[in-house]
Formats: sequence, C-alpha cells, structure tokens
Amino acid sequence: MADGADNRAEVTFYDLKDALGNLVPDGTKVGVTVRDYGTTYNGHSVRSAGGSVIGGEDCANSGYFRIFTVQDGKVVITYSDAGIVYNPGYTNTARVQIVPADDENRIVGSSAIAVAEVKLAGVSEATITAPDTADAGETIDFTITDIRDALGNPVPDGTKVGVTVRDYGTTYNGHYVRSAGGSIIGGEACANNSNFRVFTAQGGEVVGQAILPSSGTMRIQAVVAKPDNSISTYKSFAVKAVTVQ
Repeated sequence: MADGADNRAEVTFYDLKDALGNLVPDGTKVGVTVRDYGTTYNGHSVRSAGGSVIGGEDCANSGYFRIFTVQDGKVVITYSDAGIVYNPGYTNTARVQIVPADDENRIVGSSAIAVAEVKLAGVSEATITAPDTADAGETIDFTITDIRDALGNPVPDGTKVGVTVRDYGTTYNGHYVRSAGGSIIGGEACANNSNFRVFTAQGGEVVGQAILPSSGTMRIQAVVAKPDNSISTYKSFAVKAVTVQ
C-alpha cells in the first residue's frame, strides 16, 4: 500500500546461475536497486516506482545499489515504499533489480540478471456509515469501514485517514465536494491543514463524531493521511452525506 508509511515486501531471488548454467556458490555478491532506469533487462531500461532496499552493504561504486551475498542458494531482499503516496485508484510497480557484483562490493555492469515486481496501490475505497439526517447542531457518530487499496486489499491497522466536512475540502470522482460545513470531533490534529482531523485505523475501521451545521447537507470526506499526520492528497476515497432535517 502506498500511503507514505513504511510498508514492506520480502523478495527472494533463487536459482542464480552463471553463463554456463551452473548455480552460483554461496558467498557470491550481487547488487540490488529499485531505481527508475536503474538497469537494463532483455534490452530495455527498467522502469520502477522507486522506494528503497533495506539491509545489505554499501556499494563501492554506486550509491543507488545495495550489496547482498548469496546464502543457501538465494538472496532475500526487503523492499520498502516509505514516503510514496498515491491517489485513490492509482497503482504502480516497483521493480527490484539485481546485477552481478565483485568481492570488493562493486557492481559489474548495468544489465540485470533478474527483476522482481512489487505492486503499489493507493488507498481507494471505503464505506462511511452515519445517519442520513439529523438535527441542526446535533453530534452524530460515524464509522469508516472496509477500507481498501486500489488492488482490493484491506488496509492494515495503523493506516492514517484524514477526515473533513469543509466545503470544497476535497474532490471525489473528479468533482469538488460541496458541504454545508460542521465540524469533526476526535482524532488528532492534521499537521498541514487545520480543516482535517486525522484518525488511525484499528480493527479495520475508523470511528469518530461530527457536529452538524445549522442547515443544509454536511458531507463527511475521507482522504489518505501520511504517518506524520499530514495530508498530501485531497482526493477523497469515501464521502457520506448527512442532511439537516
């Protein structure tokens, strides 16, 4: 999931062979990168959404690679997408690329011997449950459930969600969200926009309260928030209308 958090994936390369088809021995060094255009593979430049490679050793001749050592016939890499945030519905692919390296931790050439794909997806959909109508100034409960990324996966606990009821506070399905206002109760202060409150998903849901305005229709809007409680996208992944009766 691409929400700015340090989400990780383990990638294993195995059956590494030399040009004669022999399995390389344990102790063989390889360089690993997730850089866009970091290597070529089958004659084409490798495109990658980026991220970072966790672990390994410094590469002596390139700051874009980490050096790993073959053990038990394989190389195990930990990939992180920390800092990458995607809008609702957006997906991309990070590509973990490995190249030969020598015993002095220098990569040898820029042709990848293998490439692994890690799919990245923005937080994209949810259901907001709240009353359809309520009295002016009334405090109501709302719950955001079934929060999923663009690949349909439930988001993990700890995912941050920004919530607002501001007029023109976000866009949804390509249009600005109109709202009569009101206020959100609960959560934490947003680091870069006081019109939002930031909630943390627990047990697969977010629970909060909202105070209705004096008239009109208030719309509760949910966007992805980053681990530091800031908002970097104003595209809602869920909206709920509550009308003053």
